[in-house]
Amino acid sequence: MQSQKINSAVTQNQTVNLLIGLSVVEGVITTGLIMSSKSEQASGVILGLSPARLLMVLISLVVTTLLFLLLVWNKRNSDYFITRLHQSKLRFLLTCLIVVVLSSVTLTFLTSISPSQQSDATVANIVRRVWPLMAWTWLLAVQFVVILVKTSDPNEEGKPLRLAIYFALFMAVNYVFMAYYDAISWHIKMRGLLLIFLMPVVSGFMWAVLPGKHKEGQKALSFWLSCLFIGTATFAFYRSLGFLMGRFDTPSKAYWDVLADAFNHGRLYLLNPPITHDLTFYNGHWFVPNPPFPAVLLMPIVAVAGVNSVNMTVVSAILGALNAVFVYALLEAASSKKMIMTSRNANLWITASFAVGTNHVWLATIGQMWFVSHLVTVMMIAVAALIAVQNGPVWLQGLCFGFALLTRPNVFPMALFLFGIFLWQQQEFPKVPWKKAMQWMLAFGGPAVVCAFLLILYNKLRFDAWFDFGYVTINGADWIMDSVRTYGMFHPHFFRHNFKVMFLKIPRIVTDGSDFFFQPGYEGFSMIFMSPFLLWSLRRFRRNWWQIGAWAGVLLTLFLLLFYHNTGSEQVGYRYLMDAIVPLMLLVATGFKREITPLFRLVVIFAAVINLLSVYWWYIGRAL
Repeated sequence: MQSQKINSAVTQNQTVNLLIGLSVVEGVITTGLIMSSKSEQASGVILGLSPARLLMVLISLVVTTLLFLLLVWNKRNSDYFITRLHQSKLRFLLTCLIVVVLSSVTLTFLTSISPSQQSDATVANIVRRVWPLMAWTWLLAVQFVVILVKTSDPNEEGKPLRLAIYFALFMAVNYVFMAYYDAISWHIKMRGLLLIFLMPVVSGFMWAVLPGKHKEGQKALSFWLSCLFIGTATFAFYRSLGFLMGRFDTPSKAYWDVLADAFNHGRLYLLNPPITHDLTFYNGHWFVPNPPFPAVLLMPIVAVAGVNSVNMTVVSAILGALNAVFVYALLEAASSKKMIMTSRNANLWITASFAVGTNHVWLATIGQMWFVSHLVTVMMIAVAALIAVQNGPVWLQGLCFGFALLTRPNVFPMALFLFGIFLWQQQEFPKVPWKKAMQWMLAFGGPAVVCAFLLILYNKLRFDAWFDFGYVTINGADWIMDSVRTYGMFHPHFFRHNFKVMFLKIPRIVTDGSDFFFQPGYEGFSMIFMSPFLLWSLRRFRRNWWQIGAWAGVLLTLFLLLFYHNTGSEQVGYRYLMDAIVPLMLLVATGFKREITPLFRLVVIFAAVINLLSVYWWYIGRAL
């Protein structure tokens, strides 16, 4: 035991020395970069450098020298630095400083390339001058995070409260930058900005100070506070991302808000829509071809607030936040029922992988018709699965599933996933309780069949044909319509190209400076590259009914999409993955016995970076 502690201390010290040494090298490079950028001739004082640039050189030299002295001192006194880092107050203060510095530098970079600079280029001009120093500061913060993690004490007292404080500091920095963005962008008015950032901070502190979180009587309250925190934090993230990308108001082709208003006035069609792309013209009227449930959801909101007061980007962010909550609640319920063996910490990481490591993050910012349908479908499938795992009313599962059919009918294979959960609760594989199974099918199928009938009745009322969704005559892209008219909605002709985009295609990296360096392309790219953590779903397959049902639903959904007439048209990543994402997140959780691995964390971070780069390309990078 003593030798293990000694070896651990030696390893920690080697890591600290390596990272500090790397920081010294980065400091030398930073100094060189600053000095190589000559100032204007009129402003040059010494060596052609302006006073401001000389100050930057002085700062980088001083910090580099201090880091070098720290490296020398730590090598001579091998446990000195680590011993100091184990001091609780010092670690807390250093972590607070790192949170503020890391978030400030990151947001400064983001603000400098955001649409806000069209109104005021001050931040962009500052970043252009001091970027080497900012980049080094960011690297220093990241490297000290690694040092703190490597020297951390897992049993550190007050950890939840400290985490809440770190998060509050991060949100405070975000609020300052969003308020600045709002101030310089005259065309943006961020309603409820303070409330957006305050809600997750308050819920985080409420959870952190909750006494006896691990006592039976407090578990339910802790769970609900966790859901509140996840929902408010996710909403703040999606809304902030939309602001930074210039997506702050209802876009064109949103349609669900105006269709909800039409329903409220007894119409199935739109009156004089300002844009008709992706609408279907029939019998003198413009119709929204997509199944109508998102508009049904919005009807009471539109009726109370008025159609002009409904912001579809806000609706998208709310739906996205609710989806994150339902995915987390589903993982927690599955853990409590022993369907999966993950801890709460693991479930939080898996929820984060869904929220920021898939193109759900893009869908939650865009606000347009097709993409809102994805968000609603994910929500309905997640709620149905949550009810099923908790052994709730079967008719309610069927109703939620029916609402999903009224949004995206092609998700019908998800019934196999829900049926698998029911069988798992009744019998071990391969036994089937036939009598109970038939009762389940009747109770589940009743509401689902009613919803399916309402959908085809909706078609009949619109287009005088039960099975005409209006897709064949949609006012869409010519190349899509040519494919549909030539081959139909589904055809083997589309298999090869769909397979390539679904599994093989990766973004293009541009190095000649002609375009933004990351070019994912309009038709999408591999869902494995987009969200590589999905590979964990393959780790531990067990022959039980719920996993068999989940895989049957996922594979049948993806198989049908391989024959679909387009890959998702213009999109980020592969958006049709959302049709099967709920069972996939549970299957990912089966890859762990209890806690997630460091590799999984790294893969989730990689997925988040890929998706955020893709979001930036979609809104800004492709126009550069």
